[in-house]
Amino acid sequence: TLLNHEPFHVDTLLQVSEIFRLGDDSAMAAQLIERALYVLESASHPLFNIATGVCRLQYRQQENRSLFIALFRHILNVGQKGCYRTALELCKLLLNLSPDDDPLAVSLMIDFYALRAQEYEWLVALFDLYEPSKNLSMLPSFAFSVPLALFHLSVGVDQSSARDKRELVKAAALAEELGTPEEMRKRADTMIQKALIMFPGVLVPLLDKCNIQPDPVVASHAFFGPRAQIEQSKGLSQIVSLYVGRCFHVWKEAGVMTWLEENVQIVLARIDSGDPMVKEGEEIRKTRYQGTPMAIYRHILMAEIKHATATLPAALANTPVMSYDPLPPPDSICGYNRPPSSNQPVNNSSSILASFFRSLLPNYDPNAPEVGTEEGAAALEEAGAEEEVRAVGDLRASVNTLLDAMRDLLSNIHLPEPPGNEADMSEEENNEWD
Repeated sequence: TLLNHEPFHVDTLLQVSEIFRLGDDSAMAAQLIERALYVLESASHPLFNIATGVCRLQYRQQENRSLFIALFRHILNVGQKGCYRTALELCKLLLNLSPDDDPLAVSLMIDFYALRAQEYEWLVALFDLYEPSKNLSMLPSFAFSVPLALFHLSVGVDQSSARDKRELVKAAALAEELGTPEEMRKRADTMIQKALIMFPGVLVPLLDKCNIQPDPVVASHAFFGPRAQIEQSKGLSQIVSLYVGRCFHVWKEAGVMTWLEENVQIVLARIDSGDPMVKEGEEIRKTRYQGTPMAIYRHILMAEIKHATATLPAALANTPVMSYDPLPPPDSICGYNRPPSSNQPVNNSSSILASFFRSLLPNYDPNAPEVGTEEGAAALEEAGAEEEVRAVGDLRASVNTLLDAMRDLLSNIHLPEPPGNEADMSEEENNEWD
């Protein structure tokens, strides 16, 4: 295989890693991804320093895409090992390579790793920084994860065991900017109620995924019932399924479901009273989420979350996708051209002996010019291969000698006469005895 001859071919490493992953050999798959990252790091320019935070790469450049894909899969691998802080830092790195385009939709999973790593202050600060320019509240991931982070901050979750003193000081400074625990709890309630009104199709699938039976009032209410999943667009259904399939673990923690239930009851009262935010959220869902960007499709294909994969369109789900470059952009740029393949000329000779010698000597060509003739020598001299002339001449002479020997052997072979019939032989023997 290509991997045996070229053990550091990055695209092959990515493709074979996916094959091992599908074969439930996650250790070998992770090892190949780490090897690919080692190759990419070794081949990077000395001035390409990711620690500076100013390195940018274009995803449409074909040579750059292997780094994006290798980092994305490495994030999934370290996350499965429970290294959530490492996965969060890798998400920051991957998002920093192309923050404007976000070609792999890292923003849909960075909140999950921030919650699992208990980086609540950082997640809220990120939301406050980019909400005015990027409308992060329009993503179900941030709409539900940020109030959950504020809730954890308001109840005072102990985080000292997972942090050093410098990080604790920084976290304390961020917490002071967010206000007192009462203010954070009030903001968390306001944001989770807004998220429930804006994305009603999240609640019931989230409770089902957490194996929690919803309240009969909630299950029978028209706002959170089956109509909420039916009426939402396909694009919204995909990111909702992606969030529920990935983040349902963080909603199983102690006290979280009780807090969510309290706010659901408040939302039901607001809906029944005719809150104008309900109508506003319905209009937003009708006008937005009408199409799915290619970055989200790539994210769903690579994340392998069953609930989200099931929402892919049939045309995309049935299309073969190469793991080393899933769904390349239409404006892709390639910095090199594939060299033309050298195909061996097909010999039309039907001779049995020629086929026999061709199987023994792949370079044997019965149609090649004779070296002893002037035409053959001139043809080979024009190619500028004097040494090849002598080599071909020796090969030709040995083949001719072998052909003569084979002809002599075939001419001297005499087949034995077939034996007579056994019945006739038995009659002759009986006559002799008579």
